[in-house]
Amino acid sequence: MRAARRAARWSWSALRPRTIYGYALNSPMNMTSVLAVYAAISKELGLPLRFPGSEKAYRALVQGVDADLIARAVLWAGDSAAAQNQTYNITNGDLFRWSRMWPHIAGLFGLATAEPQPIPLVEFMSAHAPLWNAMVRRHDLRPIGYGDVAAWPFGQFILQREFDHVLDTTKLRAHGFDGFADTYRMFEQQLARLRADAIIPR
Repeated sequence: MRAARRAARWSWSALRPRTIYGYALNSPMNMTSVLAVYAAISKELGLPLRFPGSEKAYRALVQGVDADLIARAVLWAGDSAAAQNQTYNITNGDLFRWSRMWPHIAGLFGLATAEPQPIPLVEFMSAHAPLWNAMVRRHDLRPIGYGDVAAWPFGQFILQREFDHVLDTTKLRAHGFDGFADTYRMFEQQLARLRADAIIPR
């Protein structure tokens, strides 16, 4: 793009997001549906919400970004002279540890939590397609195939990452984008929408 830009009349902007959370199906890299379906199946099985990674992963500092916030940043970049031919990191603006966020998510499903328990999420969840299909019928959910509702390989990768993963968004703020999202409220809103649209049980 930089080479092509030299002889062109257009400009470009690039956004590099942290882990994306949003309302999306058939997406290979969306953690909201992974967490929602994992929690819903855990509840159906009568299990606490077990964090499927190590103690290190449970304690690491992580960030996320709301898909709606990315959309706002795209609109800003498309209309800002400061953003022309620039690359930006983008996050919600806050930090969290799963050790604090996990009980919050569990509470949104009325679940208890358990100590971190490394679980091969891809293998464990692949065995629950029949249960999910039964849940779809019993709870009158939208008939979305189990393979389309959540991406377990991506969920396993994110939840088993054992190191702090923090992006610096100073440049984005300095150039004029002031958007942010509270990650705790983000989960509340997105899970409420999944329930309202009958993607997961109410």
